[in-house]
Amino acid sequence: MQKDTKLEMERYAVGQKAVLFDPATKKFLLIKDDKPGREENWGFAGGRIDAGEEPEAALHREIGEELGLAVEYDILGLVDREAVGAPENRTMMLGFLVLYRGGEIALSKEHSEYQWLLLEEILKNDDYRPWVKRFVETADRHYATSQYLADVQRLQADFENYKKRVASDEKELYGHLVRKIVTELIPVLDNFHVATGHVPADAAGSPWVTGITYIEKQFEAVLAGHGVTVLEVKPGDAFDPTRHEALDHKVTEGEEEKTLKIEKVVQKGYQIKDKLVRPAKVIVS
Repeated sequence: MQKDTKLEMERYAVGQKAVLFDPATKKFLLIKDDKPGREENWGFAGGRIDAGEEPEAALHREIGEELGLAVEYDILGLVDREAVGAPENRTMMLGFLVLYRGGEIALSKEHSEYQWLLLEEILKNDDYRPWVKRFVETADRHYATSQYLADVQRLQADFENYKKRVASDEKELYGHLVRKIVTELIPVLDNFHVATGHVPADAAGSPWVTGITYIEKQFEAVLAGHGVTVLEVKPGDAFDPTRHEALDHKVTEGEEEKTLKIEKVVQKGYQIKDKLVRPAKVIVS
């Protein structure tokens, strides 16, 4: 007859052990239990879980009681389990990988000494119980896997940051190129404006003038497609030295200092989105 494993498990007490690992030295902490009757007395901090207590909460309590409150650590997670003890008094022991972050270890009165050991030192020593060896071995694999995953995540994050930097650099380069090209083309557009602004009345309806006007509008449309717009400047506006270039300042004799106003726009100014390409040339008074 097959045993009901669930019912059998329910008869076990439950405890937990802190497989404390120092990433800096690659060593595990073993502590010596001085309770009477313990022959194989090297193991980990930890103990039984009280009724209604969560495993990790119990682990925090046991670490504080057995290793001292000055120890700093992170619980990485459950890595193994083992049924230990006599058949009539079995305990299902849960092994948690705990990363040591620093702090002085102060053993409780139940323990006489501790030692930091490499995985290989623990595995080759016959004084340590099989489940203790297995706990450190599975904890070591779990840590290596977590580091591998962390490295993969860092690589992914670095690659995403690289793509963002490349996109940002390309955008900035594109902006520089557009501004350079626009700066060189704007004088050509100025010439179109001068030409179409001084058409003799008797030639206004000629096909040649119509063609030139069309090219001028097409030129403006191409620039607008790249975000180039004319600065909105008109007579009566306040003079802004960050957007306007004063070609002349008309001053009335005896005039007191006052806010400068634009009297006439001599040449249009341009911007790409919010970046100035060329200031508007104006006469102020």
